[in-house]
Amino acid sequence: MNFYERASSLKLRLETSQRDDQSQDLQQGATALLRDLCARTAFLEQIVGLQGTLDPTERPKLDEARLRKTVGGFRSALTQYSAAAVQQQAAATLRDVTGRMEDGLARWAHSRWRASFDDLSRIADDEGMRSMVGPPAKVARARKIASHLRLAIEKNPIRDVDAIQRTLGVEGLGACAAKVWELGDELRALVNELQRSQAELPLEVQQVLEQADRDAGFSLEDMTEELLKALREAGVLGEFVVRRR
Repeated sequence: MNFYERASSLKLRLETSQRDDQSQDLQQGATALLRDLCARTAFLEQIVGLQGTLDPTERPKLDEARLRKTVGGFRSALTQYSAAAVQQQAAATLRDVTGRMEDGLARWAHSRWRASFDDLSRIADDEGMRSMVGPPAKVARARKIASHLRLAIEKNPIRDVDAIQRTLGVEGLGACAAKVWELGDELRALVNELQRSQAELPLEVQQVLEQADRDAGFSLEDMTEELLKALREAGVLGEFVVRRR
């Protein structure tokens, strides 16, 4: 084989290799784009499910005109460049626009989720639960429910749905929402019962509880035998913690 033949053979191998590399790059680019678009389609399905679960009349705001223009631009690129369209600016723009749309919808979902349970968030307030007194078993149950509700309500129902499901012990966004409302009803009943019980306590016991709930607390120097007996009979003695100043 002479020099010319060797050079021609080498050139052919290089061109074949380049075509193979380009084909592989196109395949990888198309696979990545398809994966992203499928994930965003699934995300939109979750948004639709959340909307139906919380309030069918509440719709997120989308820049539909920009989205249609972006999709149209990518379709034009497909017509012009065929498979190579995945390497054009239209593909990058499609990724960017749909990514921004997803981020905006995730914020909307989080806001709507928290707003739907706003009244429960106030009831489950950590500070309010700490000052709750009454039968230890009922107080412990109320605090446990409140803790679960705070964790579930503060999570993003789309981004953190797995964490919400673990906290509530159910599967599916609809089941999670139903469980939050169920626990909320139980918490309301417990809080109302504990508040009624506290209101029925002797006046001196209520005064001690109110004072103990303040930053300064209730001084042991002010504790008398009669007051200690009243606290024990009221079943609230276990609510106190002794601290050194």
